[in-house]
Amino acid sequence: MPKKVNKNLNHHYDRIFITGTNGCVGSHLYSILSDDLPVFKLLRNKNNKYLIKNKERMNRSCLIHFSSKTPTNSTSKQFDTNQSHLKSIVNQLSHFNNSIDVIFASSMAVYNYELCGKEVREDSPKTTTNLYGVSKYKCELMLKDFQNKCQIENFISLRLPGILSPNGKPIHNFLLKALDGIKKNQDINLYKPSASFNNVLTSKNIAQFIRKLLKKGSFKNSILNLASSPPCQLEELIEYALKLYDSKSIIYWQEKDLGFSINIDLALNAGYSPSNPFEAINEFKEFNKSI
Repeated sequence: MPKKVNKNLNHHYDRIFITGTNGCVGSHLYSILSDDLPVFKLLRNKNNKYLIKNKERMNRSCLIHFSSKTPTNSTSKQFDTNQSHLKSIVNQLSHFNNSIDVIFASSMAVYNYELCGKEVREDSPKTTTNLYGVSKYKCELMLKDFQNKCQIENFISLRLPGILSPNGKPIHNFLLKALDGIKKNQDINLYKPSASFNNVLTSKNIAQFIRKLLKKGSFKNSILNLASSPPCQLEELIEYALKLYDSKSIIYWQEKDLGFSINIDLALNAGYSPSNPFEAINEFKEFNKSI
């Protein structure tokens, strides 16, 4: 059930369904968005299936789909559930909604970084070997097919980098692992100190952008990279974190190549307001103070 919201507000959606609320990112999104929007949690049952029980006819709904099998909790054979769950939810919602918009959490893992060069854009080459990334890209193609079949009205796919969120665990991405080691004064091996780095954002930053889309009530079909901006050198960001946490960790750097940065021009044109990488680290530290 959603939190009680002000019914006098002009909501564009009768209901906003969100998946992934048992996870670190999804739970934080729900806590932020449900303050003033009609947000409902969609949870899997004991058989790992999504069954929507309340099928009251609605004019317009939005699905925010953040649930996913990820490399941290899945074997290669399980990634197909990313497509099957998306298909099941959309098929159920389409039976009792006149109009459905979808905001989908994709991943930067869809790209083949070896072929992308120094800057990753939405049309950069896609991976064929990262099974998690392949599953996310297949979901994006499914959304296009749903739209062509008029099962959904519009969709936005957000290709997300490493996310810093309350209760985020070191297994979730390399920066969380590095920050955990820095907090514990552990020595750390890291790569590409001179990389132009913006491969990070916070769950709060994602929520702010999604809220902007929901308040607007309309968006065009699009696929958007999200990241922080402007990029900085990774070594600078880690040095900042060492000072922020007053850490005695020693960093052992490997590989001197320049790495890559993420182009977010399309997201900026859609109204996305990024934080910079240093602000993201600060915000993450404040998250964990409040827990």
